[in-house]
Amino acid sequence: HIPWIIRLPNQQQSGRRILALTQSVDLLPTLAAWFERPPLPGVHGRNALPLIRGERVNWRQYAIFADDFEQEISIGIRTDRWSFHLP
Repeated sequence: HIPWIIRLPNQQQSGRRILALTQSVDLLPTLAAWFERPPLPGVHGRNALPLIRGERVNWRQYAIFADDFEQEISIGIRTDRWSFHLP
């Protein structure tokens, strides 16, 4: 769980919490769109600006994760209702 804390100009959407499954790969495309830069080739993330602006979008239904803690690798998948973690 990596929270995104974003401050919009003029306190737009202040205090709003978005319950969407984002991943760290979404950060680069979101920042590129924020600064009106073209999408980068080969980047797998998604632009989250529509979510941030409160627009209705068909977003990700699941997120995949991997962890390497003390040389023990684990993988998993998460939806809004459940999570499966395989050490």
